[in-house]
Amino acid sequence: MSKQNAGKGLYARAEDAWSRGRLSSAFSLFLEAANAGDVRAFRVLAQFYDDGEGTLRNEARALYWYRRAHRDALDAVAAHNIGCITRDRGETHRALWWFRRAVSMGEVESHLQIAKISLGLGKKMVARRHLELLLSSNEIVEDSRDEGEALLIQCDLGRR
Repeated sequence: MSKQNAGKGLYARAEDAWSRGRLSSAFSLFLEAANAGDVRAFRVLAQFYDDGEGTLRNEARALYWYRRAHRDALDAVAAHNIGCITRDRGETHRALWWFRRAVSMGEVESHLQIAKISLGLGKKMVARRHLELLLSSNEIVEDSRDEGEALLIQCDLGRR
């Protein structure tokens, strides 16, 4: 069996273990799949490290795998998640870069993060533009829509 096929088989087994709530087994299998070169496993593995599911939480390892997912799988969600980690570290400008990168790759939810940072920097027009882009999408979750609408009202109140 080729390394690529082995990775696919491991990934399928990892998903099955995950769906059954066997997080430690799922983590181990996703790690094996990632090491076998299955790029689908990169972001999932990063999320396991990021959330501490099936393993100890490890921000450095999460970032490593998110970067691999971004680079090797062109994963927009990975770019968004890197933005979240750098934002939480207080690295505002680096976080903005990652959120903009995620938006350019199609991750609509990153507009909300850009808007929130922009509001914090006093850039209401930038925030408004990103909120309008967010709210014009059909690909956002209800919580993001609600938060975006509330922030848009905040932007509009600031113009008076």
